[in-house]
Amino acid sequence: MKCKLKLLSFLMIIITGLIAIGCQEKKTGGEELMQKYTPGYKRAEKLGLVTEPQIKREIKEANTTLTIEKIWYSSRQVYVFYSLEPYVPNTYLNFGHLEHPEYENAKTGNYRSDGYTANFPERSDVPVIDGKYYGRITYNPLRDEKDQLLAKVKDVYLTNISLREKNKTYEVTPIKIPVKFDISKEKADLFKLNKEVDLLGRKLYLHELEVGPAENSIKCTFKGKENEQFYSLDLRLITDKGEERRISSIKSNKDYYGEGYGLVFTFPPFDELPQEIELNISNVDMIGSEKVSFELDTDLYKQYLTREMGQGHEFNVKKLIGLKGNSQTYLEHVYADKRGIDIEIEHKNKENIEKPYEALFAASPLNDSCYRTDQKYKMANVATIINEKGEQGALGNRGKGPGNRMSGFIEADYVKGSQKIKVIVENLTFRIFGEWKIPIKLEK
Repeated sequence: MKCKLKLLSFLMIIITGLIAIGCQEKKTGGEELMQKYTPGYKRAEKLGLVTEPQIKREIKEANTTLTIEKIWYSSRQVYVFYSLEPYVPNTYLNFGHLEHPEYENAKTGNYRSDGYTANFPERSDVPVIDGKYYGRITYNPLRDEKDQLLAKVKDVYLTNISLREKNKTYEVTPIKIPVKFDISKEKADLFKLNKEVDLLGRKLYLHELEVGPAENSIKCTFKGKENEQFYSLDLRLITDKGEERRISSIKSNKDYYGEGYGLVFTFPPFDELPQEIELNISNVDMIGSEKVSFELDTDLYKQYLTREMGQGHEFNVKKLIGLKGNSQTYLEHVYADKRGIDIEIEHKNKENIEKPYEALFAASPLNDSCYRTDQKYKMANVATIINEKGEQGALGNRGKGPGNRMSGFIEADYVKGSQKIKVIVENLTFRIFGEWKIPIKLEK
């Protein structure tokens, strides 16, 4: 009898489990897209930060219906997930503005944010599942007239919505959506890191990691060698849950710890709270004190300043203008036409060097007019243009690439009024090529 009771109990447990599994809400293909391609969405949903308005707008002219499926309003980003059913090929849905209902007609733009598409990766041609198109639009969170983030938002309006079908445009009436945003609900977990990383003689001190529903951030201090300054780096953060995040922004940290340059690295949020992380650091870019200079004899170019754009002449100069460690710097090309002259500088670095090592690395140059000698931090690749009369020119159309190159443009009138033009580029950027992996067990 006891054996029969045990068997019956065991069967009841199995049956109850199967019923529970069957009763679980099955996620739709659209929800899977939301989770898979929106970092932090799963965690935000668990914390009750995602609302599901299910507001519909029939667009009769196009024989389809717009549904606002879900909205995640956070202090960093506002995601609006929508669908069109049935999907009509060759259509484009435009979301104009996100507005605060109390300031719908306000002239100031502080209470309004323009939307931009952040659609899911393409599945074949478009993300259509069972005849239903799923999309995602993003906005910046709303701010007040003093540009301060609104700490609480009860409702929002989506305005200026339209559906474009070939040569026709169909307007959609504004949609009011309840969001119930309260920044106090975005509670973050703080973990002490207490790590020191040597980056070829430079020190990166990792102080703390803040894991929040809207974003993650790492506070740190960087201490370089004399007469150099931190510029940028590549940083990946990998968790024990298999999630990987890359830096979304680098900001100065006024409240940093110790001697050095305070930094805050921010990352998109996690879907699960990690217990361990690994930081992968590579390509640390610095601003140094090296400079290069060269002179241009304008007689070589003046005859080409009458030629139309695209009909000018390119000079393959390939003149060595700098030599530093693992790098040689060349004035590669000069191109002259009616507009003026384009100049291109290239750093050519030694190959097959064992990491870690340093070498010059190009970044867009800046006019010296942007640089103030009394400012606290250096500017990268500051360019000074001066002729034989001491008259200063400007470097326009500044850019980087392709490859390890930087370029700029000198206007025709300045070239015509000069015999010799000297170009000086100071505070050259360089890169520390290397890879560092730092495992960290998180402790509060």
